[in-house]
Amino acid sequence: MSETALYGPMQVAASRAGARLFRNHVGVAWQRVSGGEYKPFRIGLATGSGDLIGWTPVTITTEMVGRTLAVFTSVEAKLPPWHPTPAWERSEQGLWLKAVRAAGGIACVATTPAECAAGLRL
Repeated sequence: MSETALYGPMQVAASRAGARLFRNHVGVAWQRVSGGEYKPFRIGLATGSGDLIGWTPVTITTEMVGRTLAVFTSVEAKLPPWHPTPAWERSEQGLWLKAVRAAGGIACVATTPAECAAGLRL
């Protein structure tokens, strides 16, 4: 199984948990410009961003009772058995995960659809 095979089942699990996730392709392509030169063309949200990104609806309490807000959500899919290492936590993916959480978003690493759904809880 590849990580790509995890995306669809994780998106379904996230939808059942109330979230909406989209595939986030991140990479670099080369574009030919005038004069025959090539320049990089970046695709995706940002280097290190999760494989699946979107939002999770959250109902705010007290002064905003009943109002639902979309909380930015990022899921990094990994094949089992995956465990974070200190090097991974300092990688672009690890730093992205920390930045999303620090800004109040939801970010997790998941190896199964059930782990993905569980990671969407605040």
